[in-house]
Amino acid sequence: EEEARREEEARREEEARREAQQQQAIFERNPMNTTSADQWGVCGRQLNALSKDVKEEIRAERTGPNPNVITVVKEYIIPKCTADSVSYSILINPNGLKCDTFVSHAWLGPFFALIDELRGYYEDFETRVFWIDFLAAPQTWPSQEADRLMFTGAVVHSRFATALLQCDHVVVVRNTNCNLYTRLWCVAELALAREFKKSVKVIGIGPPMHESGIGTRAQCSVPADEPGLQAAISKVTSDAHIDELVEKAVKAPAGSVLAVGATDFEDPNSCCVQ
Repeated sequence: EEEARREEEARREEEARREAQQQQAIFERNPMNTTSADQWGVCGRQLNALSKDVKEEIRAERTGPNPNVITVVKEYIIPKCTADSVSYSILINPNGLKCDTFVSHAWLGPFFALIDELRGYYEDFETRVFWIDFLAAPQTWPSQEADRLMFTGAVVHSRFATALLQCDHVVVVRNTNCNLYTRLWCVAELALAREFKKSVKVIGIGPPMHESGIGTRAQCSVPADEPGLQAAISKVTSDAHIDELVEKAVKAPAGSVLAVGATDFEDPNSCCVQ
C-alpha cells in the first residue's frame, strides 16, 4: 500500500511537471512574447472601428451611454480576446503595428471621450498608431503570467517603459470623470516621459486640481504595484519636481506642450500637432 501511494505521488508530480512545461512552451510561443512592446499598436482607423463596435455590442441600458474604460475592458475587450489569449492590438494586428504615439490616460475616464479627444487633436488620426495600455497589454491573462510578460525587473525596464521610450510622441488625455494623476501609473508615465526627454502633449478637459491624493501621493488599484512605481519615480526625479510637473499638467490649457528639458508648458499655436 505504501509503495502504491509513492507511485501515485510520483505519477502526479510527473504530470504536474509536464503540464508546467507545456504551459511554459505555450507562453513562450504566444505572439505577445514574439513581438516587441512598441509593436502593440492600433491606428486611428482601428480605434474608430472599435468605438463603433462597442456602441453596437455593449448594451447602453446596462453600462450607460458613455462607459468608462474599465467597463469596456470587462464587457468587450476580454470576451473578444479570451480565445486567442492575446491583447486586442495583437488580435487585430497579428504581426504587430509599430507605435508612434504613447497615450497616458485613466481607466476611470469615459471610453468614447478618450477616442474623441485623440481624433479631434490629430489631423492624421486615422493613420497615426497609438500605444494604449488596455489595448496593448493582454487583459485575459492571470496576473502572474501578465507580470512575467510586462515586467523584467524594475519598472523603468518594463514593457510599458520600452513602448514609451520607442514612441516619438507622448500625449496625456485628461477627462471629466477623474484627475488621472490620482493614479500612480499615470504619474510614473509622466516621470518616465521626462526621463526619456519626450515632449508631452496635454489634451482634454479635466477636473480642477486637488491638493491631496495626486502626484507622489497617488495610489494604484493594485497595491502591490505601488512600491515599484514609487521607486521608478524616485529614481528619475524628486518628489517636489514630479508634483510640480503634475500640477502643470493638470492646469495647462488643452493642447499645451511640455517642452523637452523644461518644466513649463507652452501654449499651443493651434489645436493640432504637426
